[in-house]
Amino acid sequence: MEQFTVKNLTKQFNKTSGIDKINFSFNLTDIVGFVGANGAGKTTTIKAIFNELKTSAGEVTVNGEPFKIYNKDNKIGFLPDSTNLPQDIKVKEYLELVGILAKINSKELKERIMLLLDMFDLTDSKNKLIRELSAGMQKRAAIAGVMIFKPKFIFMDEPTANLDVEARIEILNIIKSLNQKGIGFFITTHIIDELEKIINKLIIIEAGTIVYETDFNHKKDNIMEIYQKYVGGWKERKNLGTKLDSFFAE
Repeated sequence: MEQFTVKNLTKQFNKTSGIDKINFSFNLTDIVGFVGANGAGKTTTIKAIFNELKTSAGEVTVNGEPFKIYNKDNKIGFLPDSTNLPQDIKVKEYLELVGILAKINSKELKERIMLLLDMFDLTDSKNKLIRELSAGMQKRAAIAGVMIFKPKFIFMDEPTANLDVEARIEILNIIKSLNQKGIGFFITTHIIDELEKIINKLIIIEAGTIVYETDFNHKKDNIMEIYQKYVGGWKERKNLGTKLDSFFAE
């Protein structure tokens, strides 16, 4: 089975390590939750993988071969935390542009766009400008753009950020459905509870270092408990009840 592997990935900033010796691997059956607080190193890891930051050490491979972001045969998709879609073109035009950049022949591209518009419930909005769409619809359009070249692995950086509850649920359902079709996902987030029912692997990063990595079963595992055990974050509030009693005391 095809596998994406990161080995000893390190990025230093001014003699301090932004991320240090990051190691993980996943395959087409996996939805990996890459969890950490803001500033823990999630986005730095993603940027290092996709060569947006020059790494100090480490390697990234797909099926044992070096990962080259401009090699379309790698079929790796990336959805950044801010989709940054061009706002003044129509949805259909955006998908056409992505397809042309991916060098998909016109007949096949037309067929894929029709299918993707239908798949992501964008058919009725295909002639709307991107800026006329809601945040949730823009996110769906962005995922449709990633899907144009039929990726095998998709990396998502905070995919539900700035979305309302309904849109967040919708995006998570899309991820589950695509994974069932054989696409592996690597998802970074600081909203840890919403991943619980869709991931099968959990990685926790803290201060640029992976502190926890294992298979995850939502029927018996609890992300909040695991996170608190390995990272903490609420220790300063353990006496909150007593403090509230003091505050409201007459």
